[in-house]
Amino acid sequence: MPPISAPVRKLTVGFAFLSSLMACSGQTTDARTEDTQGTRETAALAASQLSVNLRAWSGHYLVADKGGGAALQAYSTWAKEWETFTLTDLNGGTLQSGDVVTLRGIGGQWVSADKGGGGAISVNAPHALGWEEFRIVKVGGTGTIASGDKIALQTTLGGQFLSAIDSGGGDVLATGVSAREWETLTLYTLGSAPVTTPKQRVLDYIKSISGSKTIAGQHNREPNWEPAKWTNAINGTTGRWPGLWSGDFLYQQENIDSRWTMINEAKKQFAAGAVVQLMWHSCPPTQGEACAWQGGVISKLSDSQWNELLTDGSNLNRIWKTRVDRLVPYLQDLKNNGVAALFRPYHEMNQGVFWWGGRTGPQGTRRLYQMTHDYLTKTKGIDNLIWVWDVQDLSWNFSDYNPGDAYWDIAALDFYNGDGFTKAKYDAMLAVAGGKPIAIGECDRLPSATELRNQPRWVFFMGWSELVYDRNSATELKNIYAADNVLTRDELPGWQ
Repeated sequence: MPPISAPVRKLTVGFAFLSSLMACSGQTTDARTEDTQGTRETAALAASQLSVNLRAWSGHYLVADKGGGAALQAYSTWAKEWETFTLTDLNGGTLQSGDVVTLRGIGGQWVSADKGGGGAISVNAPHALGWEEFRIVKVGGTGTIASGDKIALQTTLGGQFLSAIDSGGGDVLATGVSAREWETLTLYTLGSAPVTTPKQRVLDYIKSISGSKTIAGQHNREPNWEPAKWTNAINGTTGRWPGLWSGDFLYQQENIDSRWTMINEAKKQFAAGAVVQLMWHSCPPTQGEACAWQGGVISKLSDSQWNELLTDGSNLNRIWKTRVDRLVPYLQDLKNNGVAALFRPYHEMNQGVFWWGGRTGPQGTRRLYQMTHDYLTKTKGIDNLIWVWDVQDLSWNFSDYNPGDAYWDIAALDFYNGDGFTKAKYDAMLAVAGGKPIAIGECDRLPSATELRNQPRWVFFMGWSELVYDRNSATELKNIYAADNVLTRDELPGWQ
C-alpha cells in the first residue's frame, strides 16, 4: 500500500522535550498552563491530520464510546463514527515510526493517558498536552507507516504502551511494557478497514463478551400482533430494555397471519441496537401449516413418517420444504435490510414432547436441523442467520443431538429443571461447545449476577415471556438488569 504522507510543518519546540526539561526543574510534566495550551493548540492546527481506525489484535476496534467523554475501549467489531479518530502527526512530513502523534475522537476530545501512563486511557481531554501525546511505533519494522501496518502507541511521558487487555472487549490501558499482542494495533486510514457483514459483527461481539458479560434477553410469544409485549413489560419494570429481543413464527393461523408484524419489530429492535432472535414452533408435516398446541406442536410422528420426512422428494419432505419456503420471504427481508438474526429452530431437541424431538443418532432430530440449515443457507441463500443449537436440562446426552460444528454458532441450554443453574450443567455445555459461545436459551427464573459471575461463559440469558413474572420478583428483575456483568440494549455497540 502507498505510504501515508502529509505536508511538512514548522515546529516551534517539541512539547515532549519541553516536558522533560520541566520535569528536571521540578515542574509538573503535564504543564497545563494557559500559555503552553495556546502554543499546543496552534501547533495542532498546523500539523498533518488523518482520519484513522485502529484495530486490536483480536479484531476489535478502539472506540470512543458516544464519540468521547469516557474511557477508551476495544469492543467494537467494525469501524464507524465512534471508531474513527483524527490522528495528528506532530512531527510533520510522512508518518514514520517514532513520530509523536495525538488522537482525537469525533466528539472533539483527545485520547489521554492519565498522569502520562500507567493506568486507564480516556477520550475526554479538552486540549492536547503531554498526557495526550503518543509515540507511534511500527511493530516488526521501521520507517514509513502505511495503511494496514501493525503499530503500537507509547506514551511520551511514561513510556508505557496502550494495551487492549485480554486482546479486546473492554477498556484500553497504558500499562504495556513492550509491544506484544495486546499492544499491537492495525492502523487503517478511513475507508480502508475491512468490511464486515451484520452477521459477523453480531457474532464477533457475542464471542468477545464470552467469559465476562452476559446479554439480558426476553422472549415474546403470542400474540404476534404485539411482538414486543414482554420486552415492553421488562422495560416497565426495570427501566431498561432487554439486550436480546426474541420473536416466534408460531403455528396458530392468527399468528401466522401476523408474521410481518413480528418481522417489522425485529427490524426495529435491531436498529435500536438489540440482538435479534427468531424461533419456530412449527406444526408437523402430517398436519396443516396451522395446528393446535396439544396434538399438533406437541405430537408424535411414527418411525415410518419420520423416515419419509427425511427422504428427499417424498410427500412429507415436500410439505416440510414448503413450510420452510414460507419463512424465506421474511428472512430475505431481514437480509435485505441488513439485519442479522439468531435462529433457533427445533429447540429442546433432547425432550420428546415436540414432534421433532427426542430422536437420537445420525438420522434423528439433528438430521432435521441439518436439513433446515442446508436448505436455507445453500439452496435459498439465506446467509444472515446465526444458528443456535438448543437442548434442555433434562438429560445429559447432548452429543447425541449435536448437528456438528459446521451447523451451529451458539449452543444453548434451556433451564426448567428445579435445581437451577448448577455447575454440572455449565460444565456439560462447556464440554460440548468447545470454544464456541454458550447461552441460556430459555428460563423462567433468571440467573443472579453472582451465578453469572461464577459461570461467565453464558453470553445471553432469555426469560420466557410471562413465566419471568411467575418466578422473579420486581426487585430481582431490577437487580439483574442493573448488574455490572449484565448487558442491556443501551450498553450494546449497535449493528448498523
